[in-house]
Amino acid sequence: MRVSSIAIPLALIVLCGAALSSLIELRSSLAARSAEEESTLYSANDGVAAARLTSAKAEEESGRAQAATQLLWPRTRSFVHLARVYNSLALGEDNAQKKISYLCQSLSAIGAAVKHEPFNSRYLINWANLRQLLGGMACSEPYTTGAFGAVTQLALERNPTDTRVLYAAALVYYWDSNAARSRELLHQMLQLGGKLSAGQERFVYSTIESEGDVSAVVPARFPQVVVWSSAFRTIDLVRYNAFRGAFGNLEVQAVEASAGEYDRGRIPSELHQQRLLSLFGAESSEASRVTLDTEFSRFAVQQRQRDLAEYLGERAKLRELTILRASLEGDTRPLRSSLSGWGLDEPTVFDEFYRSVGFYVPDGQELTYVQLASATGAEMPSRADVRLLASADNENWIDLTEELQMRSFLVAGAPLLVLRPKHAVFKYWKVQFASPERRGAFKNSLARLVRVFGVSRLAVEEGM
Repeated sequence: MRVSSIAIPLALIVLCGAALSSLIELRSSLAARSAEEESTLYSANDGVAAARLTSAKAEEESGRAQAATQLLWPRTRSFVHLARVYNSLALGEDNAQKKISYLCQSLSAIGAAVKHEPFNSRYLINWANLRQLLGGMACSEPYTTGAFGAVTQLALERNPTDTRVLYAAALVYYWDSNAARSRELLHQMLQLGGKLSAGQERFVYSTIESEGDVSAVVPARFPQVVVWSSAFRTIDLVRYNAFRGAFGNLEVQAVEASAGEYDRGRIPSELHQQRLLSLFGAESSEASRVTLDTEFSRFAVQQRQRDLAEYLGERAKLRELTILRASLEGDTRPLRSSLSGWGLDEPTVFDEFYRSVGFYVPDGQELTYVQLASATGAEMPSRADVRLLASADNENWIDLTEELQMRSFLVAGAPLLVLRPKHAVFKYWKVQFASPERRGAFKNSLARLVRVFGVSRLAVEEGM
């Protein structure tokens, strides 16, 4: 079969050991080169200089590998070892022709291993990767001709549940300009679970460029959907916000699927609760939050947590309001001080020296509940520790603490405070920690520390 011509790929998945893994660096060093430069081939970057073998060392290693092939090891293992040596030599070689020669010899060695173990999917996919790396360059050695695409498909057929093979095949298809097939394989890999390396995570992240890609790659199940929505939120908030609708849809499906598994007795209550808690407070959309609140309320009833079930059931009927948050340190004169520093979402500690956290409610919305949630275990603030104030202009404040309804819950060991004012017509609100103590334990990002739920008449809301 004729070898297909292809641009040199970015990365080569390693299935044969530590020495072979250096080819990842080699492909990475080639990514920035233009198509014209690729024809002259393969100067590794300065970062791999330390991995180069001296010519004496090269001869020694090659000789040992050849001897092992004949005498010491089972044949397949020796061929794999030989492939590792030739790839190390290729990585450390500056001369283009020698580099090609070493890669061809590595390809031949892996081909020999495939001959002895034709059902070994990892050998097959490694051969396909090497053949793709060489592009249209012919090798004179045996077992070096063929179509990498056909061998890639054969590797997948041999073992469709090997996550390393799935990832390697995804790379092959990606650099063969078949991004849709690559994403399909990444989805299968993520569906099977398992821990990814940092490099694998970066590659998966790089393939997601639209909401459609989110749905194509990320499975609608736990923990994957939470892991990847959190990753996007941390790495690039702008992209996360653009993809929130897709992540929210996946979260809805994941909650419903977990509820179904729990109801059918396929998973224990502890696992279902753990899944729900992993998404609690981190929902990507309003639809996701409502679905989670509804299911969590139902689950809490079954677990005899009736107060929490009641609150979540009530919250599921409300909207999370679009608010602008602020925070004041040492707010010792809360009736006169104005909120400032609007819109900053930074780590915030509530239970320290007269801290105030506040928010502005735009027109068209009316609050029902103000919720304060700590991300970690902390002493539950008492009613005496909490003061609620409201204002029409952010300058003249009135104290609504006496008429305040306050409920408290422990959710996964972390305190959750729920405040319900009697009068909810104001635009500016403050919740003050009314104590000089510096406990420093009730903390969260400001966006998760303060959330507000109520009735909205806005046509468009954030998160929908």
